[in-house]
Amino acid sequence: MTPSILEKSLFLKADAETVWRYLTDPGGLETWFHRPDVPLEVGQRYSMCSAGGTPITGEVLRAEAPEYLEYTFHVPPMGENVSTVKWRITPVAGGCKLSLIHEGLPQEAAAFGLVLALDAGWEEHFGKMRSALDQLLAA
Repeated sequence: MTPSILEKSLFLKADAETVWRYLTDPGGLETWFHRPDVPLEVGQRYSMCSAGGTPITGEVLRAEAPEYLEYTFHVPPMGENVSTVKWRITPVAGGCKLSLIHEGLPQEAAAFGLVLALDAGWEEHFGKMRSALDQLLAA
């Protein structure tokens, strides 16, 4: 069976340092995702709450500014399973490419609804990030 791994990327008209702040700073994260209780730094345990009230918890495993961020990610529908979110920021002419890999998701057929929800959620959040960065750069 092929594992359920979400892979997404988008191009942003922003430099890597700005995108890094949007991935790690509570104020930046709040504009497009959810506000964590602490900045996302290596070894830091974090918690945040989705707009629907679902708690999200994890620990930052790697943070190599402004290129790579990796943290564990858990929501209650995952049960005991803990997934991993990996971000890579790659500079390109005029901006950067932001890539996401969300792996370690539950594999059972009964959990496929959760995988679909996470997939749709990341799509929505990517759109919010692009809008937030566009507004920041237009100001």
